[in-house]
This record gives sequence, C-alpha cells and structure tokens, in this order.
Amino acid sequence: MDGPSQFMARKKVTTMSTRSGLRRIAVIGAVLATTAAVGSPAYAAAEIQDGSANVGKVNVTSGETTTSSGDLALCDVDPETPTPDKATAQAKTYGTIAKFGKGTTECKKVGEDNVVKMSGTKFELTALKQYGYTKITRVGTYSAECTSTPNGTSGKFSLGGVSGLEIPNPMPAGHMIPLKNNKGELLARVFFNEVTKDQGAIRLNVMRVAFPPAGVTPLRGSIIVGSVECRPSF
Repeated sequence: MDGPSQFMARKKVTTMSTRSGLRRIAVIGAVLATTAAVGSPAYAAAEIQDGSANVGKVNVTSGETTTSSGDLALCDVDPETPTPDKATAQAKTYGTIAKFGKGTTECKKVGEDNVVKMSGTKFELTALKQYGYTKITRVGTYSAECTSTPNGTSGKFSLGGVSGLEIPNPMPAGHMIPLKNNKGELLARVFFNEVTKDQGAIRLNVMRVAFPPAGVTPLRGSIIVGSVECRPSF
C-alpha cells in the first residue's frame, strides 16, 4: 500500500510481502533542515561536511582486536581534497563483525547546490551470533541522498529487504531496537533513520549498530550502514 504520511517532511512507505515469519519492509523517508535548524542528538560525531557520503563504516573492538573498515566508498564534493567525487565499494566480510555487499557513492555540485547520493546492498550483522543472538539480521538494499542549497538542506533514505528485525512502518527518526540474548541481556542497539542537524546542515545515517560501552559481550564501538551529509551552500 502506497501513500504519504508526515515525518518532519513528507514520507512515503510501501509494505511488501512477508516470508518465513520475517517482516520485510520497504521504507522511504525524508527529512528537511533550514538554516535556522539546530540539533544535537546523542550521536553527533564529527563536524558535518559540505557534502559527503559513504556506504558504511565498521569500527568495533573486541578485547585487544579492532576491526575497522574506514569509510566505505567515501566521496566528497570538495575538489580541493583527495577524496573522489565517485566511489565504489566491493563486497567484503569484516572478520566476525559484519558483511557488506557492493555499494556506490556520488558527490557533485549542480550550480550552487551540493548533491550527494549513496546506495548499498546485502548488509549482514554477524557479530552477535557467538553471543547467543540467533536471528540473522540483514538489509537487502539501502540508500540515502541529501541536497544542499543556499537556503538549507533536504535528505531522504530507503531500506528494503530487512529481515531479522521488526521495524515500524512508517519509520520515525532515530528509531531504536534493542538486541538481546535469550536471557534478556542487552547485546547491542540498532538505530534507524538517525538524523543530526546543525545550523541547517544534516547528517543522515540509514542504520547504525551500537555496542554498549559496558555490556555482557566484549564488543565495543559501532557499525554504520549508509550515511550522507550536507551543509547549506552559502
């Protein structure tokens, strides 16, 4: 069923078929920031760039072992930096932590505007299998886009083929799902549609897996699945 609903800007959500008891949903959402908008959620991280994107990022420590991917297929609108305006990430497995399928990014200027896009495929969270979390958490496809103008920024995202998690339809900003073992102990938190705003700039993470700083597993750090950011081009 297709139809608009309200989420900060306008949102359109499509429900797809259910298989094997897992809920598979295609979610499309949008967010808008003007130059007067100021925000600071719990996850803010680095300063928001003029225009950049990545397919994902793994930065997880277990004991003395760190699994780090860097920004996958990072692109940037700034021609003065060595970062390319287009990039591709090949499918890769990052230890026992996560798997990413192929993804692409594109960052470009269109007149005074910055236009940033990313798309990714076949993400799978594998980090929790050895700690009693038996569900297979996958995302078949995901994408995000943001555009900045002299007056502000706008962004949108999509998720498709999500399995192993019961996600809401429509998807609110910053929606969090706790992942627990069969004892009810928290292993990780998964955030969807995670938006940071700062003076009209926005950063949009399609999905982020965060391991608690003091949890029942030795895992610390986070995994980002798809991210774009834009700053007004004045």
